[in-house]
Amino acid sequence: DTAKTEAMYKAFQKLWTNIANKFKDYGERLIFEGYNETRSAENGWSSIDDDQVAITKIAQTYVDAVRATGSNNAVRYLMVSTYAAGLGMESKNFKMPNDDASHLILSVHSYSPQSFCFPGGKKEFNETDLDKSFDTDFDFLRKNYLSKGIGVIMGEMGAVDKGNDDERVKYANAIIKKCAKYGVIPIVWDNNNFY
Repeated sequence: DTAKTEAMYKAFQKLWTNIANKFKDYGERLIFEGYNETRSAENGWSSIDDDQVAITKIAQTYVDAVRATGSNNAVRYLMVSTYAAGLGMESKNFKMPNDDASHLILSVHSYSPQSFCFPGGKKEFNETDLDKSFDTDFDFLRKNYLSKGIGVIMGEMGAVDKGNDDERVKYANAIIKKCAKYGVIPIVWDNNNFY
């Protein structure tokens, strides 16, 4: 629905203009993240070409709104996410917004292996269970983002608590080791749920 999406872009631009104006004189330690796991109602966690066009426009709208407020926002680091913050195909189809300051950070999420990280799955972690595409995805991030000076943050990673703290520590160590190998900064997401 073009009319609805155009209205959404305008509202989104106004929202980020207001936020950015409020914080424009804050120092460089403040980093904005424009949106989180944005996805279409129709396609859920998997994207199609139209979704990629929309997420690219959302990212550009956000960057342009913040940069236009000036002061420290003219060069502040800004985080943008792929469609649904996906690490796989979503990062391969994502197009970084234009930014004259060249101060963008890509944020992706990963809960791999889902059989361990999500409710109802395994309580034991085995490093060989990590998604086989993990190295392929990280190689892609290194080639297409990190090697071009674009920082990458794994803005969410973690496993729900199933009374298996020792196994969750093994999982966290494996993910952190993988992130360190590729120069990606991991952030643990703990939703404080127990399953």
